[in-house]
Amino acid sequence: MKTPGISNERQGQLLRAVFAILLEHPDGLPGREVLRQMQERFPPTEYEAGFHKTNQKDNRGAIATRWWTVDCVKAGWMEKPASGWKITDEGRRAYETYTDPREFAREANRQMYVWRAEQSGDDAEVGSGTAAGDDESEIGR
Repeated sequence: MKTPGISNERQGQLLRAVFAILLEHPDGLPGREVLRQMQERFPPTEYEAGFHKTNQKDNRGAIATRWWTVDCVKAGWMEKPASGWKITDEGRRAYETYTDPREFAREANRQMYVWRAEQSGDDAEVGSGTAAGDDESEIGR
């Protein structure tokens, strides 16, 4: 029996929904509002609608998406100032370039690992991360 979770495809769909919403609001929106609109466009699955034991305020889908946007920030695709989430020019280009949801999520994740390697001074080759790898494994278990 497969453990419930959020597929890589779904991760990309939700991230791309965040970007679509923010592209409609170039001055940015509060993260909570972005996530609310995302879940209107992509209603949570049964798993995503559930709550994690440590956070009974936001459902799993919102929490996971909030975490995934960290990859987008580190990739230089979005900013999260106190005034709200915003897409950068680089993020606009990424949204237009990586139209496949899995590819979009995978590239954001890869860019985050590039950023991490640069921060640590690690010259090792950077591959894709586990969250948005090439397999169909699920995340958020």
